[in-house]
Amino acid sequence: KPLALLICVILLAFSVLFGARDVTPSEKHPGLIFALAFESAFKLIVLLVLGAVALSQLFGGWSGLLEWPASLPVNRAIEPLQPVQWFSLLLMFIAAPLVLPHLFQLLFRENADPRRLRLVAWAVPIYLLLMALPIMPIFWAGMSLGAPVNPEYFSLGLGLVLEQPWLVWLAFLGGLSAAAGITVLASIALASMALNHLVLPFHKPSFDTDVY
Repeated sequence: KPLALLICVILLAFSVLFGARDVTPSEKHPGLIFALAFESAFKLIVLLVLGAVALSQLFGGWSGLLEWPASLPVNRAIEPLQPVQWFSLLLMFIAAPLVLPHLFQLLFRENADPRRLRLVAWAVPIYLLLMALPIMPIFWAGMSLGAPVNPEYFSLGLGLVLEQPWLVWLAFLGGLSAAAGITVLASIALASMALNHLVLPFHKPSFDTDVY
C-alpha cells in the first residue's frame, strides 16, 4: 500500500541519518536516544490513559475490575497460568536486554557512561511495571465490549467501540511511535552486527580501508 511504503521510506531515511552510515563501536547517537526517550514517555502516557479510561468507564474502579473475571461464564473463564508458564515468561523478561539487538544497542553500545547502568537497574523495571499495569484493564475491556478486532489491537478497539475518535488516534500514534523507535534502533544494531559477523569474516579489506 502507498501509505505503508511511505512510512517505510521515512523510517529508512531516519535510520540512515541517525547512524546506520556510521556503525563503529565508538559511535554514539545522542539525537536518536533523545527521540527514543520522548517516544518511550509518550508510549507510557498513552497506555496509562487507555487503562484509566477502561478502568473508569467500563469497570467503575478497581473493585469492578477484580470482580469481572469471576463473573464470566464457565466457557469464557480465564484460566490461571501454570508455574512453567510463569517461569518461561520470567526467563524471557530477564534475557530480553541481552538477546534483543535493539535493547543491547540501547543499554550498552549507546551508553556513554557505565555508571548510568546503576540508574537503569531500577528505573527500567519500574518503567516496565508502569507499562504493564494498564494491559489487563485494556484486555478485559476489549473482551467485555466485544471489540471487533484481534486482542493485540484492543487498544484501538477500545476507542472504536466507545465511539471516541480522540482515543483511537491516541492509541494509533502511541503504537506508531513505539514501532518506529524500535525499527530504527534495531536497524542500526543489525547494521553493526551484519558488518562484524557477515561481511568481515568473508571479506578481508586492506589495512588502509575504512570498513565502517
